[in-house]
Order: sequence, then C-alpha cells, then structure tokens
Amino acid sequence: MENSSVGIRINDAGDLLKDLRDELGLSQDGLAKMIGSKRPRISEYENNLRSIPMEVVDKLADALEKPREALLLSFLQKHYPALADTNNELGRATVKLLKEAEEMRTRGDE
Repeated sequence: MENSSVGIRINDAGDLLKDLRDELGLSQDGLAKMIGSKRPRISEYENNLRSIPMEVVDKLADALEKPREALLLSFLQKHYPALADTNNELGRATVKLLKEAEEMRTRGDE
C-alpha cells in the first residue's frame, strides 16, 4: 500500500484521470507501464478507491505529457469551476498559484 501524506484525495480525481487517459488513447495497462505501476492500481485510482499520491501525480503528468499543475487545474475546472474561474478573485488566485508552482518546478526551486 502506498503511503503518502500529500495527494489528490478528492473523490472525483479518478474521473479526471480516466478522461485524460482516454484522450490520449491509453489503456489502463499502458498507463500503468508508463508510470511503473500495475493496471489494478490505475483502476483503483480511476474508481476513487485509492487517493492519488503527489509522487504518482508527477509520474502521471509525465506520462500524460502535461505539467502537474495543468492536471490539477483541469481537475479544478471540471469539479470545482469557481476555483479555476479567472472572473473571480478566488479563481484568479488559484490559477496564479498553480502557474507560480509550475514556474518554480521548472526552475528547480521545488
């Protein structure tokens, strides 16, 4: 069992993972191999039976060819649109924080 204190623990994270995997035409087995895991674990994530630890989010982001912050923003846009809506102060702050986090990671400041 993976042990991580930080991860995407919101119940709908699996839906986003499945959507992204389907967009790229990957099977669960194919994605599992790309991140060094097994198909049953991907199934557990997609069915919201297991939270997705941040280290797995990083591997998924690489496999899905998206920055980690873009995955998180996609999740917010789908399930919590107010948090990603740049027409309100909270949404602007959320998007700004995610962009700053991506820039820091890109520079290696993490």
